[in-house]
Amino acid sequence: MDWIRLGPSYRALCIRLGWRQIDLAERAGVSRDVVSNIERGLGGRVSAATLARVAHALDERLDITLRWRSEGPDRLLDASHALLVEQTVELLAGDGWEALVEASFEIDGERGSIDIFAFHPPTGMLLVIEVTSVVPHSKATLHGLDRKARLAPRIAAGRGWPAAARVNGQDSSPIAPP
Repeated sequence: MDWIRLGPSYRALCIRLGWRQIDLAERAGVSRDVVSNIERGLGGRVSAATLARVAHALDERLDITLRWRSEGPDRLLDASHALLVEQTVELLAGDGWEALVEASFEIDGERGSIDIFAFHPPTGMLLVIEVTSVVPHSKATLHGLDRKARLAPRIAAGRGWPAAARVNGQDSSPIAPP
């Protein structure tokens, strides 16, 4: 953490808002000394929760990033993500599913990709799987997954998979490819 740079950032926001240290302290529920320490580059003496609370009082978000040697943790998480995807595809294949990794789509202006998109020929069932190690915002994650599930029959049809349709919870005839 660059405490020397962080402090003036807090101070600049206070100046822009026309606040004194005591104004920010009261809004954040901390002492004026805490705000002073942060502004003077002594944020290392303050807990991360307090730093975040003071940032929130400024209507900002504190983003702390962990960096490790030459390899960032995000690369390690990506490796875990890739391994989980690979293992899931192997399990699906063992049960007769045809699975695609990173199945991209563009339908009616909506575009994206599905981590694992699978089709089960004996039943005509489709499976949309999103693999994530971090869920920053559950509402956005669920919204994206819902969109992909809604588009799944059309994505399948475009790939030649005759997926079974369900209308009002009832099975109907397969959706024929275009």
